[in-house]
Amino acid sequence: MYVEVPFAVRLTPASDAPASDAPATILHGVVDLVYRAGDGWRILDYKTDQAATDEGVLLERYRVQLAQYGSAWERVSDGKVESTGLVALRTMRTIWRR
Repeated sequence: MYVEVPFAVRLTPASDAPASDAPATILHGVVDLVYRAGDGWRILDYKTDQAATDEGVLLERYRVQLAQYGSAWERVSDGKVESTGLVALRTMRTIWRR
């Protein structure tokens, strides 16, 4: 289990962009909590949103962030991410994405 893990990964330019025109893009962030479960990793991100009553709204709001965290963690850990999710701190609920 790891807490507050900073990461940075280089993103590949879009396949239709000419190589000379595509500057390197670095995605960086901090994974709040990641732990091994079974054959893979689980990632949780803590949120303090006011609108924490609708799980679907929260998951959609952070869908891209969770997907990026999962993809980045698979690259840096060389392991599979089994699921990503949110911890809604105002209601103390864990909401899993996949």
